[in-house]
Amino acid sequence: MSAPPDPPGRAPRDDLPFRRLHPAYLLISGGRALRSLLPVIAVGIWRIPGWTIGVVAGLVAVFAVAGWLTKRYAILHGVFHLQSGVLNRTVHTVPITRITAVDASRGIVQRLLRVWGVTLRTPAGGDTRSLHLACVTAAELARLRTALAPHHRAASAAPVAAGPEPGPAGPATVIARQLGAGATDDVGSASVAITAPEPLAVLDSRTLAVATVTGVSIPLIFAGLSAAWERARALLPRDTLRRLEQQLFGPDGATVLILVAIAVAAVVIGSLLTAQRMARFTLVRDGDVLRTSRGLFSQQTATITVARVHAVRLVEGWLRRRLGWCAVEVEISGAGTAPSGERTLFPLLRREQAAALVERALPELHWVPAPLTPVPRASRRRFLTVPVWIGVGVAALGWLVFGRPTDWWAVLVALPPVLGVLIGVAQARAAGWALDRETVVFRGHRVLARVTTVARLHRVQLTQRRQTWWQRRAGIASLRITLASRRTTGIRHLPLDEIRGLRLRVGRPAPR
Repeated sequence: MSAPPDPPGRAPRDDLPFRRLHPAYLLISGGRALRSLLPVIAVGIWRIPGWTIGVVAGLVAVFAVAGWLTKRYAILHGVFHLQSGVLNRTVHTVPITRITAVDASRGIVQRLLRVWGVTLRTPAGGDTRSLHLACVTAAELARLRTALAPHHRAASAAPVAAGPEPGPAGPATVIARQLGAGATDDVGSASVAITAPEPLAVLDSRTLAVATVTGVSIPLIFAGLSAAWERARALLPRDTLRRLEQQLFGPDGATVLILVAIAVAAVVIGSLLTAQRMARFTLVRDGDVLRTSRGLFSQQTATITVARVHAVRLVEGWLRRRLGWCAVEVEISGAGTAPSGERTLFPLLRREQAAALVERALPELHWVPAPLTPVPRASRRRFLTVPVWIGVGVAALGWLVFGRPTDWWAVLVALPPVLGVLIGVAQARAAGWALDRETVVFRGHRVLARVTTVARLHRVQLTQRRQTWWQRRAGIASLRITLASRRTTGIRHLPLDEIRGLRLRVGRPAPR
């Protein structure tokens, strides 16, 4: 059935008929299925006949072929269709106006096969907020971005020409950083030139090294090794565990060498993981979207629609803050549960450069940095209440579980209340706010990081004033705002007159 003609005065639709994924899907889906069966094969390889493994491999191949034949996608009459399922057929339909981002990524195998994995994101929550296409070519990725871009009707009338053009860059430039500036990609029988917009920021090697040292990869590896050792102690037989501990932690001095080797391995692995995740991070403004690309071996690209950005967050970890570094994230409407990688505007830069980057990438935010108004000195002691009581509770629980503290254990029991005091003091010093014509700024301190949130004044979804019994007696209150990403921020222990002034401005319609 042919599509109905467009009304007069409108550009023709950029429809894409139903098509299958690239044949490389057969290898990738079959490899993933075999990988999931590896534990079963490893356990039963010595007990089952060889022909059983052949039958399993044949079934995997049959299901891979059936999945490739049944999985098709199309864009018809402004709606994206995705059909999948071998036994149970499922059809997803999403209006292209509800698709907020088209992200692309590829691992080592996909790079060797010259294909991309594509994720279409929608404002829905949970597992239904994205649709996945495992294998598409670079040309097909360009077609999808062109058809799904907000300005695709104006840009689809002619191929994107090489060289500078007035106005925002066309949507076909999205993969130029992977193909190279001025490269060409085959689209059907024609060859379309691809030009890349100028990057706003690129992560250099020095900053990547700082990110590796100050990141969380190395501590997480140490925590993982410790958890694995505790798990092994619980599963291994007692005699085997005793012999292993004697060999590893014997009196011959090998213990120090083993611990040093573990520390070096953790640092190397953490550095490689950080380099793989953030190497070559590039931020580009492409019309009304922001695009990021990153990755050393596997590559990932993400799309951030400017109109959906309601706030910017500057995150300063404990060590990064003292070295003068911060990360920049964005709050996107409908993406509150999205991974942090999808919200990252730039992973690491100097604190004094953050405002200039936000101004270049998001001039629509109209953020004018100004000194923050701190919390009154009389209210700062209130920040000690919650962390100190939590620390005292942890110390009391340790006393009840492990008995009366003696010697070195007494120091560990006293440590949680001391940490509670330090955290409360840091929260009191960091708390501040600012308000101008377009934005509201709140700065607060979490356990180990200071976060500054710059929100669009008239995009705040919900404003809450909270006041405990102790706050009512002191004439203070707390203000909490909810953004369109379903994440919250705010400030605590402000005088009531300042709370009233903020509530009169935050979340109200913009004056004409």
